[in-house]
Amino acid sequence: MGISELLTFLVAAAPLSEVRGAIPLALGLHLSPAAAFLWAVAGNCFITLPLYFLLRRASIRLDEKIGVFHRTVAWISDRTRLRHGGRFLDAPTWWLKAIALAFFVAVPLPLTGAWTGVLLAVLFDIPPRYAFPALFFGILAAGLIVLGISMGFIALAF
Repeated sequence: MGISELLTFLVAAAPLSEVRGAIPLALGLHLSPAAAFLWAVAGNCFITLPLYFLLRRASIRLDEKIGVFHRTVAWISDRTRLRHGGRFLDAPTWWLKAIALAFFVAVPLPLTGAWTGVLLAVLFDIPPRYAFPALFFGILAAGLIVLGISMGFIALAF
């Protein structure tokens, strides 16, 4: 692994840049499109597992120790569910919630990547066996979209 691959991996693991920033960076560092895609997706996927369990553990610990935390999380959760999650939360099965999560992560816009997807998975209590495949496929789709835009295969019209 060279410095370009390592930098791509680290930028993809970072919260705001993720694959949206890593793939154009990798292409600018003269990595092949395939290498740029693979290293960016690997970096973005790498962070999801520890982040999920860290957030889940922190949520449980703080809930046990601090009652105010429980009330605050419940308020945020209820507010989010009322404003944005009506149809998402009414999904009859976990796999439908996982599909919605995958689509959310696949949109390559700020605050819609894997980091936010992990936060939503913890907030909406999506089990890991459904959350991780959804996050993975969402990251793959976002990576393909960003690669297509970066290579000029997908045109953006504003």
